[in-house]
Amino acid sequence: MTLGERDSWIEFAFEITNSRSDKLQITLEPWGSVQDLAPGSKLEVRADGPHEGMLQIDLDEAGLTVWGWKRSRVGLFRDGEQVG
Repeated sequence: MTLGERDSWIEFAFEITNSRSDKLQITLEPWGSVQDLAPGSKLEVRADGPHEGMLQIDLDEAGLTVWGWKRSRVGLFRDGEQVG
């Protein structure tokens, strides 16, 4: 990636806290990476990619799904260490 390409990239970071009384399943798509988040636990989501994209977040009975976009990178981090 050249410097000019990097200038057209965006970065996101946010924290997910499981306030439920049971585990919450977090899935990263389209990669299929899955992490269970215990009650009271937190994970950080970090993503970057081309400026023309954005994250999509879906919440349903199965859990939370974070969708990346074309040429993006999305990761889950616990205490600064990548876990997904």
